[in-house]
Amino acid sequence: MTIFRRQEEQSLNNNSIPTSRQLNGHHHEDEIDVMRPPISHMHGSDVSVESSMKNSPKGKERHRKHEYKMKRAKVTKKKKHQHPEINLPLPVLAVGFPKAGTSSIFSFFQQQKFRSQHWYCCKSQNDPQRGGPFLMADCLLRYMGSVASDGEEKNQTMLQECGHFDVYAEINGPRCDGDKGCRLEDGSVDTGITGPRIFLPQHFNLPELHDSAPNSTWILNTRLVSDWVESVMNWSDLQHQFANEYYSQGRINELPKNAEEMKAFLKEIFLNHTDHVKEFVSRHPSHALIEINITEGDTAGQVLAESFGLDASYWTARNQRWRITWQNSVRFFGGTAGWLMFAGTTAYMCSIIGLAMTML
Repeated sequence: MTIFRRQEEQSLNNNSIPTSRQLNGHHHEDEIDVMRPPISHMHGSDVSVESSMKNSPKGKERHRKHEYKMKRAKVTKKKKHQHPEINLPLPVLAVGFPKAGTSSIFSFFQQQKFRSQHWYCCKSQNDPQRGGPFLMADCLLRYMGSVASDGEEKNQTMLQECGHFDVYAEINGPRCDGDKGCRLEDGSVDTGITGPRIFLPQHFNLPELHDSAPNSTWILNTRLVSDWVESVMNWSDLQHQFANEYYSQGRINELPKNAEEMKAFLKEIFLNHTDHVKEFVSRHPSHALIEINITEGDTAGQVLAESFGLDASYWTARNQRWRITWQNSVRFFGGTAGWLMFAGTTAYMCSIIGLAMTML
């Protein structure tokens, strides 16, 4: 609006200066000229140019749109900075293996308003087990493949293109698509090995993660190695995904033949991975590395809270309560009986609650 004031003063000081419409031969008294103040103002009225413009139909519409944009800008700014300030730089990457507290890490940050990811991409999640529509592993592999095939630098880094999250709680995931084969980092598809494989960028692609976010904060999430091995052995075919991946990467000469060999293999790669991450960070000190052991329970949450300057009460051992319930049932009643006991107890409690509701 400054331009109106300056032109107003100029017109008052020199009334002989023609307006733009007069120069072009078009002058209408009922229109407000950009270079001439309103007639009412020239005769001493206290009505300003701004108020005249604002009270006109077009001025009101422009004012309404301006206020709407300002409100939208305030809302956007509030959403962008809704999480608390922290002591360490974003983004945060959990670089430990799966089955080592990634769900708890996700919940710790997500409940404190950080845009967080767990297994899925490319939208922020409210629950570690629900997300989409794509998997983070698939997005990262597609990005790597396109860079390798095109040979050109992209406008966004790998992590930016795959969600641009504040927190990446679990970035590993399935590498293979059934009989179609397994997608590789160079964009090709490997059909030489049958069976599932897990894509582990937090182990095999640390240089790419570093290049994507050289000042990011890394969380090395671990647990008691025997507990981790047992958890992987009992989680679908995850142990075979690890074995097939390491075999395909040339890190082992043959696949484990039985359960004992598989447990020994899992223990070895778990310990090796911990050393591998620490050694990499020692050579790339731009990263802050926070180590937590989820076996220590609430202590892990305290370490995160103190390191980042956040609230420790948001740390919860997700999956822990149900695991303890199941283990206690098995201990007292056996596997099948444990499930039956649990189902029976749940049904009984539901019936009691339903009866109480009908009596109200």
